[in-house]
Amino acid sequence: MRLTKGSLADPVLWRKVHNPWISEIYHALKPLVLGRLSLSIDQEITLIEPEAPPRSLRTDVHLTDLGSAGASPLKPASTTGAIAYAEGVEPWSADSRHYLVLRDLAGGEVVALLEILSSTNKGCYSRADYEAFVERRQRLLSGTIAYLEVDAVPAGTRWLPACLGDLKSYAGVAWSSIPDAAGRRFQGWAWDGAGPLAKVPWDLGRHGRLEVDLDLTFREALLAAGFSFEP
Repeated sequence: MRLTKGSLADPVLWRKVHNPWISEIYHALKPLVLGRLSLSIDQEITLIEPEAPPRSLRTDVHLTDLGSAGASPLKPASTTGAIAYAEGVEPWSADSRHYLVLRDLAGGEVVALLEILSSTNKGCYSRADYEAFVERRQRLLSGTIAYLEVDAVPAGTRWLPACLGDLKSYAGVAWSSIPDAAGRRFQGWAWDGAGPLAKVPWDLGRHGRLEVDLDLTFREALLAAGFSFEP
């Protein structure tokens, strides 16, 4: 299947690319941290609820009155002991979202985390999913880890720190954050729909710096997922 960057705004297609991209970044970074940091792929699973009842939904709703033996199952003779019952089928699915974690070799303490935003945590399926991710991000930023977030498609809600607000209108953006004496320091990189994705110099503080080649790993991920690509 041939894709463009615009077509990846489709949440269904994006779910097929997200985890392979994380895997490609993992393999690119692994030799760079060998012997000094532990690199792993962690996983979060979110149940995706359909926003509107699908056509295949079958519903059976009736009331029964436990106190009246001859009462109609649809309209009880009285409300005493009435029980409401509903039954149906909805095509819920699970979104398995991967992200990268760097840990200190000595104590296993989390040093850094790399997140590629998915359609789930951008609110394409439900507001609750988006709000849960925002809360998680705030917990990460209130700690001491180095954080890198990649938002490569325009679908869903895009959030950026206020100091990087000028990048919000681009087709894709990546930003990093690390604790600083005055609070948190943020850096951001953006690209348009026709250009290559950024090469990000990811600052890990006292653990050094890594270069994350988003464009190369993205293209490798598309091939791994069985897609060809047009700029």
